[in-house]
Amino acid sequence: MSKPARFRAADDHMRFAQKVAVVTGGASGIGRACAVAFAREGAKVAVVDRSPGVGRETVALIRERGGDAVFLHADVTKEEQVGTALAQASETLGGIRRSALHRRRARPQHGFRAG
Repeated sequence: MSKPARFRAADDHMRFAQKVAVVTGGASGIGRACAVAFAREGAKVAVVDRSPGVGRETVALIRERGGDAVFLHADVTKEEQVGTALAQASETLGGIRRSALHRRRARPQHGFRAG
């Protein structure tokens, strides 16, 4: 198995060089894609999610490619947890410049009914 392609070295041409991005729901799916994209453009990324195992996988993926990322555990439906995660991200990575807030919606309990 080949190694993943590394992100280019941070420079002035990267849109988010020297900035911090917080991505809630960053462990998988669109959130993971956003976290990786921010890192590719030079951002330090805080991956915030309620799934520690998958969240740490996202962080490992970013780090393997030369990016800087941390995982922060939080349930975005709980305001106090989000506040704590944002404070931790700011303290750990520096001032927050961008955020991408993603949350999966619960599936409907009932099927769709046409008119």
